[in-house]
Amino acid sequence: TLLSFVEADHELAEKVLEMDDEVDRLCSAELPHQIEFIKNHPSIVERRIKQVIDTDPEVFLNVFNIYAQTEMFPWLKNINKPCLVMTGQNDQGCSPEHNKKMFKELENSKLVILPKVKHSILIEEPSETVKNILDFISNI
Repeated sequence: TLLSFVEADHELAEKVLEMDDEVDRLCSAELPHQIEFIKNHPSIVERRIKQVIDTDPEVFLNVFNIYAQTEMFPWLKNINKPCLVMTGQNDQGCSPEHNKKMFKELENSKLVILPKVKHSILIEEPSETVKNILDFISNI
């Protein structure tokens, strides 16, 4: 039972409870939006899953190698054209923190972090994504 578990290893039980709190926090912030999106757009989700499954594994490996071997921060300061840096609030692939660093390095840039969205901003929030792109372009 849970009581005997807590009595047997109080420190481990505290860590489990802390992890449970973290899971609750993550689910309350991120998961409801993802579940709602999946329910409301099953064909889009199915198409995206198929696209990922059908991608040649070598392509994935090449992309990951490029990311792993390319350090862009040293040369970002050399870009002087207007740049829109945009990501989703819950993007784990190219996190908001990473995008904030890029934004700080780019002299003439605008940062947009779309709330509740993960990595596929064009799929999850196409209207907001396009609106931000058009706003950016119109102000150049």
